[in-house]
Amino acid sequence: ANIAHGTSSVLAQRIGLHLADYVVNETGFAADLGAEKYFDIVMPMCGHVPAAAAVIVTLKALRTQGGSPDGPLAAGFPNLARHLDNIKRWGVPAVIALNRFPGDTDADLEQVMSYCRSIGADAALAEGYTKGGDGMTTLAEKLVAAAASSDPSAVKPVYAAAQTLEEKITAVATQVYGAGRVSFKPAAKSRLAKLAALGYGGLPVCIAKTQYSFTDDPKQM
Repeated sequence: ANIAHGTSSVLAQRIGLHLADYVVNETGFAADLGAEKYFDIVMPMCGHVPAAAAVIVTLKALRTQGGSPDGPLAAGFPNLARHLDNIKRWGVPAVIALNRFPGDTDADLEQVMSYCRSIGADAALAEGYTKGGDGMTTLAEKLVAAAASSDPSAVKPVYAAAQTLEEKITAVATQVYGAGRVSFKPAAKSRLAKLAALGYGGLPVCIAKTQYSFTDDPKQM
């Protein structure tokens, strides 16, 4: 499971990799927060390159991301598509895990699965909530297949260590969050210049924002 920055500790990963054929690392707070920090901060520091990614989806989340907990599912599809685009941007294959809960209708679940097929995304129902391990077999098989076909050399951060701190921040803002541009206030520029002068310019950047939106506005889905 994850700690404050959205991933498990490197020590926990190394222990898991020594003990199992497959290790699942929960990079929480969505593909723009947890996964971004894994691919752009953790992975370059420790060298653990993911072979596949599972993007977790629920009917409730899709409706909420579309603007209303009682709204249409399709309104949340652009949010899902953006998370998939982000995963592809880092170069790792993705499988959508559609969590099924009591009360979810077959028609609603099929609407999501149909959308996934329409955009060429691999997906599976995840029914661990009601069926335990037996309800996760299909998802596990798809993830194993995705991992087997993965190219580790294609998995890369969105910025290089040699780029400036301003360039790194801009890369995350524009490539992950979809910002058109980034404007730095004089005070921010001064602080970044001081950090670079102190020898921190080669480090990755850790960006905190609301987990409810791709923007800084939690109401903007």
